[in-house]
Amino acid sequence: MKRIGIIALTLASLNAYAQSDSQPTFKKIQLGVSFSPDMNYRTLTAEDNVQFIKDIRNENEVPVFGYTTGLDAVFNFTEMFSIQTGIHYSMKGFQNVWDDAFYPIQPNDPNIPAAWKSIDKFHYLDIPVRANITVGKRKVRFIGSLGLVVNVYMASEQVLLIKERDGDISKNVTKEPYDYEKVNLSPTVSAGVAYRINDLMTLRAEPTFSYGVLKTTNTPVTAYLWNAGLKVSYLFGLW
Repeated sequence: MKRIGIIALTLASLNAYAQSDSQPTFKKIQLGVSFSPDMNYRTLTAEDNVQFIKDIRNENEVPVFGYTTGLDAVFNFTEMFSIQTGIHYSMKGFQNVWDDAFYPIQPNDPNIPAAWKSIDKFHYLDIPVRANITVGKRKVRFIGSLGLVVNVYMASEQVLLIKERDGDISKNVTKEPYDYEKVNLSPTVSAGVAYRINDLMTLRAEPTFSYGVLKTTNTPVTAYLWNAGLKVSYLFGLW
């Protein structure tokens, strides 16, 4: 009976070791890449004497699609809490609706374009710092984050699209004439899921929202850029 007890205890210990060994191993440092298709727009503010310009723009401008992509680094202090940073490129902006206000003398003149629209694009180098909370013990876990993104202005341009009466569309790209602020700050929030493929690899999908709290230009009418997207990340554990 004593031998049977020893054998049973040994088997139970091996089974417990096998079960614990099969659990995902905690990695303190993860590196990866991410991509987020974004819906981009702006909030306008205006001085009292030019409120009408703000109103006209709000009637004629709409969101535009952009994206954010780059490298990520995650520092896991516990299974639940981590700090995340990285370096990203982002394209933000807004656009006009199609406008046929050419007012030709001859409405059917084939030399007069049918409509036009413009797209304002802003290119930024983003440096995010986020605090992540991860909840759950299984492979699929909930993850939420709160942080701040430093937006470093790189360049901007305005894309003018001209629609001809035969349906052809031409494009003209010009450099923006305004002196845009070189740095912006964007509080950001996200919530989604993290899937642990194995001990080393993790996939994340997180709806995100960021809002620039600093104005883009020091002008009577100025914009505050914001974007909402779905960030998909692949992370690889190093240590």
